[in-house]
Parts: sequence; structure tokens; C-alpha cells
Amino acid sequence: MKNETLVVSMDPERLRALRFYGSQKGVDIGQELNTFANRLYEKYVPAATREYIEMLAADEANTHKKRRDEEE
Repeated sequence: MKNETLVVSMDPERLRALRFYGSQKGVDIGQELNTFANRLYEKYVPAATREYIEMLAADEANTHKKRRDEEE
């Protein structure tokens, strides 16, 4: 499944400080934001809807795999 980009605005000084202290602790801020976005998804999207989306993604992945196998 393709990803889309989420844009978040933040005060430049606060962002600079976050990057600075995050790097000192070996933290990937982008990964942290991704983890947080996934937690929000799990919190607000009903389980049945998440399961349906996962089924669609698995079906899409199988379709792409079959196409690759047929091309070989």
C-alpha cells in the first residue's frame, strides 16, 4: 500500500531543539512521528475498519506478486 505524506507545522526553534536533543538520544524524530500516527489510527479507527483495510492491502500485495510471477 502506498504511503501519503502528512505535514505538521511546528515553531522552528522548538523543532531545532527537538532535533538536537533527539539526535543526542539517538532518536529518529520521523520514526517517532510515524509511531504516534499509527497509535492515533489504532485509537480512532474501529477495529473492523482496520481489518478491512488490512485485507485490501494483502489482496493488493498478492495481486502485485502474481503479476511479477507471470512476467518472469
